[in-house]
Amino acid sequence: EDPIHFDMSKRETLFKGSTGFLYGEAEINVPSIDLLSGLQPDVMVQKAYGGKQHPTGDAVRTGSALLAAGAKDMQIYLQDYYLEWPYDTPYKDGEIDLDSYQKTVEEILYVMICDEAQQGDEGSFLGSDGNYYVLNENSNNYSYVLFNEPDQIWYSWNIEGLEKAWKKIYDAVHAIDPDARCAGPNYSGFNEDHYRQFFAYCYNNDCLPEVISWHELGDISMTDFYDHYDIVKDIQETYYTDAYAAKTGRSYQPEFLVNEYARHYDIGAPGG
Repeated sequence: EDPIHFDMSKRETLFKGSTGFLYGEAEINVPSIDLLSGLQPDVMVQKAYGGKQHPTGDAVRTGSALLAAGAKDMQIYLQDYYLEWPYDTPYKDGEIDLDSYQKTVEEILYVMICDEAQQGDEGSFLGSDGNYYVLNENSNNYSYVLFNEPDQIWYSWNIEGLEKAWKKIYDAVHAIDPDARCAGPNYSGFNEDHYRQFFAYCYNNDCLPEVISWHELGDISMTDFYDHYDIVKDIQETYYTDAYAAKTGRSYQPEFLVNEYARHYDIGAPGG
């Protein structure tokens, strides 16, 4: 057989698609900034302020290290504030207490991206807690998953319930930061019918996500991804239009983000 021959005088650029971690930075320099920099991270999912789901990975505390390593986005799973998995569900009168969840989300954002202010200060706004705030420089560093895996948690197959909840929390987040980036629907398993219904609702109710997110966790996710991508691309072209920009006064095109992928055995042996 002919030997393998490598012509090192001819090289092509190796393009990476995306790199990221769930709670990848436990504390400052754990792991080191040098290690993270070499991996060229794009998206790091870190803990919301005061989150009880995990003991480490606080986005505020680790943010300087992540930014120094080149991370472009620190994504916050807002429901990770709750202790249990699946997430604790706040109830009132037998229904999910969205007012309670909204208050939790607002309290998180007041700490993470706001500074206290006085009435009349430039850029100040009145928070729902009666205090005045101004946005700080951290507001550009975060995006927010409003509901994580709602096809299983809180809303299961109740797409209509999710739509109304999304609108309520989306509006609450944008009331604090008009330029906030919200990610969704963030299903654990891609569902074309639900996604098309969800985005039609968001188009009609002025709450299209800035980041279209979903998970690819199944054994055939690497092949299914291409079909899912084509569907999301069609959704983008259908709803993120000039007409939507004219109606809302907000013109933007969404990022596509598979923020959880790979199988457990790929983590230990990542060749696949």
